[in-house]
Amino acid sequence: MPYGDGLKATKFSCRPDGINYAGATPIWFDLVAETIADVYYETPATQLVQDANGAVTGVICQSKDGYEQFNAAKGVILCTGDYQNDNEMVSYFLPDLANAITKQSGKTGDGIKMGFWAGGVIEPVHHTKMSHDFGSGPMANEPFLYVDGNGKRFCSEGIHLSLMSNFLRFTDTSTWFQIFDSSYQENVASWNGEIKTPEELAPFIPEDEEWAGRGQVHRADTLEELASLLGIEDVDTFLATVERYNELCNAGADDDFGKDPAYMKAIVTAPFYGTKRDTGITAICAGLLTDGNQRVIDADGNPIPGLYAAGNTSGGFFGAVDYPFVGEYIDAISIGRCVSGGYAAAQHAANL
Repeated sequence: MPYGDGLKATKFSCRPDGINYAGATPIWFDLVAETIADVYYETPATQLVQDANGAVTGVICQSKDGYEQFNAAKGVILCTGDYQNDNEMVSYFLPDLANAITKQSGKTGDGIKMGFWAGGVIEPVHHTKMSHDFGSGPMANEPFLYVDGNGKRFCSEGIHLSLMSNFLRFTDTSTWFQIFDSSYQENVASWNGEIKTPEELAPFIPEDEEWAGRGQVHRADTLEELASLLGIEDVDTFLATVERYNELCNAGADDDFGKDPAYMKAIVTAPFYGTKRDTGITAICAGLLTDGNQRVIDADGNPIPGLYAAGNTSGGFFGAVDYPFVGEYIDAISIGRCVSGGYAAAQHAANL
């Protein structure tokens, strides 16, 4: 794809075949340990070391033998991930995710905290995150009826999943459900969505005898049975929601949430289907503000000597509510900026 004056962008893979970056990382670390550097496991950093002028000269870590200080001739690069497992930080910076589950572990914002204590600035605006759910089954973005954990409708279903957390902040759970009936093929085809034939959908259905299902798309002969399979306890509320939704569909206008009439399809023909989804936190793409060389900057915009941040420990890259999926989508922009930022930081520090 050409850019500017004939420049081109090239996408390539730099990971072993058959595994994702999480599986590739140990292989890279083993290679690093064999060739160019020492690798310390189970040695978490707890505090940065600074000289009298505020320059970062090392880091104190905790090992099984106690605390150890590692001195840095060139600088310290913070790459410790995000803070999704620190409830206080999530509550302060992302209150809209108060009810969300976390999909990773050990992400307690250690590097962000250490950089802040050393004089760095945490990104002051709304923190971008990944809080969508495309992994619970097919047709994730199809505008079927959406209900929350209590069986109540809560938004216009024409929204993109990247905006879902804005609506779930008003509910007491981050779990929600897509509800549709056996006319889903015709309905999806009418709005040019992702079409799934019964044969394609079958592997996602736990109740399918042939496949024994691997997803969370439940199928039932009645709405009451569907509610039970999905774990919706307030069955009466759920039934009333479907009844009201069907009334709006038959009237041809969504007086409750303003959904496009093209997506208003009544749920009347058995069997009925429901997909359980959860917009928990996959990643928080925000952290310490840095300059172009990934140096952490202070409140006056000046780089703190010897201190760098990269990956999701750094901020100032994204600005939307959620990781950008809408519009001109760029593959691997999150992992890509992590790799590029780490490279830029290491290159700058090495050349000091």
